[in-house]
Amino acid sequence: MIGIALNSNKTSISKLRITANKLLLVSTNVVIVTNDKQVESIFGEHPNISVISQQKPFTNKNQLGEIYAASSIYPDKTDFITLSTEYDQLRPSILTTLVNNSNCYAATIDHSYYQISHFNISNPDLSQYLHLDDLDLKQFITQEMQCLPLTFSSGDMF
Repeated sequence: MIGIALNSNKTSISKLRITANKLLLVSTNVVIVTNDKQVESIFGEHPNISVISQQKPFTNKNQLGEIYAASSIYPDKTDFITLSTEYDQLRPSILTTLVNNSNCYAATIDHSYYQISHFNISNPDLSQYLHLDDLDLKQFITQEMQCLPLTFSSGDMF
């Protein structure tokens, strides 16, 4: 299981650290995609965190570009768990539940959290999908990956 700290909003180092640490609770390695040299210097020495930049031809493609970059260092069919830095207050038990289920994303009755998901894909399959120019994370998670919502009560999420 590989964690991806989705950081399209270029958040603070503190939130990025919290997100990476939560992902490390349920994954063997975490990937942070950024061009920020400060992030690279802070996390680059951690043995289970890879800091990489977005990969051509899918640079500047937001969260799907970050997922593609992570899949470029894990090109075979791999289980990925994603967590956006904007949800750094997420309870770790939510990630544990996602890891124990295939192709799913977190949801409440009122909201779907596509940035908190678990799916299995290879780099060639993702590349083929992204060449269709459908860069909507919701479409990718629900249609391409056919992930199903795991519904939690709002109070249990954060």
